[in-house]
Amino acid sequence: MNKFLLTFKDSKIEKDYQENKLNTLQKPIFYWLLVMSFTLNLLKVILDYTYYTVNNQSWMNVGFVILVILELFLACYKKQYIKYALIISNLSAGLLQINFDESNTFPQEYYSYGSYYAMLSVVVYFMTDFPYSVFQVFIHLSMKIFFTTIKSHRIDMLGIILGLITNVFLVLTLYICDWNSRRQFLLNLREVRWEESLPFIIKKPFYLFTYKDKNMSFQVNRAYNQDFFPYYNQEDCCGCNFRQFLRKCKVENNNLEIYLFDKRNEKLDFDLVYQNKTHKFDIRVCAIGLDQINYLIILEKLKLLTTSYIPKQTNLRQKIFQIKKTQIKYQHQKHFLLGVFSMFLYNNKEITSINLVDVLQKFSSRYFIISKSKIHIVYSDRSIYQLITYKHQLIIYLIQLFDCLINNQADPHSGIKLLLNQGLYAIRLKIYLTNRLKFQEQYKDNFFIQEIERNILSEEIDERLEISFLKKVRSAETSI
Repeated sequence: MNKFLLTFKDSKIEKDYQENKLNTLQKPIFYWLLVMSFTLNLLKVILDYTYYTVNNQSWMNVGFVILVILELFLACYKKQYIKYALIISNLSAGLLQINFDESNTFPQEYYSYGSYYAMLSVVVYFMTDFPYSVFQVFIHLSMKIFFTTIKSHRIDMLGIILGLITNVFLVLTLYICDWNSRRQFLLNLREVRWEESLPFIIKKPFYLFTYKDKNMSFQVNRAYNQDFFPYYNQEDCCGCNFRQFLRKCKVENNNLEIYLFDKRNEKLDFDLVYQNKTHKFDIRVCAIGLDQINYLIILEKLKLLTTSYIPKQTNLRQKIFQIKKTQIKYQHQKHFLLGVFSMFLYNNKEITSINLVDVLQKFSSRYFIISKSKIHIVYSDRSIYQLITYKHQLIIYLIQLFDCLINNQADPHSGIKLLLNQGLYAIRLKIYLTNRLKFQEQYKDNFFIQEIERNILSEEIDERLEISFLKKVRSAETSI
């Protein structure tokens, strides 16, 4: 930054600074000044011609009304000219020193009006850049000395010295304020660029957020790979997924949202471990920043829970023998036993590419032969429903799922409708079934479904009977 002119050496940064200053400061103040100037000058003209009996030189006020109209058209034509319009208005306001009728104005009114105009001039000084502010200060000082000398017919050395000293202090103050304003802009710019660089620095899924006192809630500033966090739903917005995550994670017998709210004025830096049926999440929470505290939640490590949840072979055999001993009333339950024996391949973590439409159609035709129940599969383009998943577990899961569907079909001739929808990270299977409650009960009680779904689904089945198949499953130890 140039230390004398106070301009950034980088032309792009200077342009961004000018645009920010124009939109946040110059434009709103400019329009308010136009309204005030137009109203007061028009009122002065009306009073001169209707109320006062003396000539108060209203020609100058008429000139100001015309100037306001011209500046308004100029600002509407090109917003960049607003700062020049402010300078012209401020300089022309110096002429008001001679727009008084001495025979109709009291000395105290001179003092009051002079103070008001001085305050308005200072407002414009701070809104314009430092070189333009110095130019206006110099012109105004020259105009005041000149008009005072002409009107009083003498040179007031004390007034001139006082004017020079006060203007030196004013210029120094303007310099410091403009310098600090530009420094603050650079700090804000660095903070924004730092936030943009976080994905390249951290290289792990994270949430960067702040607490908003106005809304009394946490607001996400930036997120990276948020789909790795628990309870992520691609149909929800970033903020909804974030708040859901905060409310589900527990810290010291409170959810994470309440804990952070209670500690919002403290510097935080701690680790927590969150675990659901599917994964184990190692999470880091820390507070950064000085003036405004930002919070950073980093997903340090994600581990797929396979070994601790895989049923032992002996327990699995017991489940199978119990099923064999039960009375088999339906023919399709014999087919179900094939899926049960397939559970011996549960530890086979072979990941392959599978077309979900092809698999569903095979199961549909097979179960139609067994139960005479029609299963309609609705989809758009067969090629887009591709999964990279655990082959054996997907087949076992579908065997159990179709078995639950057939068992809970109220009318075999009515058929079952399955609707496939393409998502960002998952393929959603919507089930249309009349006997929903009974199906949900049997689904949740199914031992094999509960063991498998955490590996191939992005989330548990919801009340709408919508199943979300992960497009690409993660390995047991995921490197983030």
